[in-house]
Amino acid sequence: MNKELIEQFEQSRFQALLDQDYELFKHLCDPDLTYVHSSGKVDNLNQYFEKLQNNYYEYLKIDYKINKVQIFDELVLVYAHFNAELLIQKQPATLNNLILAVLKRNGDELKLLASQPTPIK
Repeated sequence: MNKELIEQFEQSRFQALLDQDYELFKHLCDPDLTYVHSSGKVDNLNQYFEKLQNNYYEYLKIDYKINKVQIFDELVLVYAHFNAELLIQKQPATLNNLILAVLKRNGDELKLLASQPTPIK
């Protein structure tokens, strides 16, 4: 496992959101996903997936820059700067967050286990 594979994984999941390929996005997530939004609301995988399918969130642009990666036996911690333009319930929104993504490792396979943003004010 190296930083390049982790960066490819992260780019794949954000590209899936931009392409509205929500089945791929779901495949890249662990069934026990905890997805914390910058509003403080928390979704599990099924709740977030349903919102994506119903266009509650529509991602238009995502800029994701990884600042630091920590690799452990079963987990990878990814610290990044996340900027996005999106529609939330059809209303334009801009996100500017620091984010901690927790990836679950199974050999070279990764799954998103948790996402925790902190808005930059």
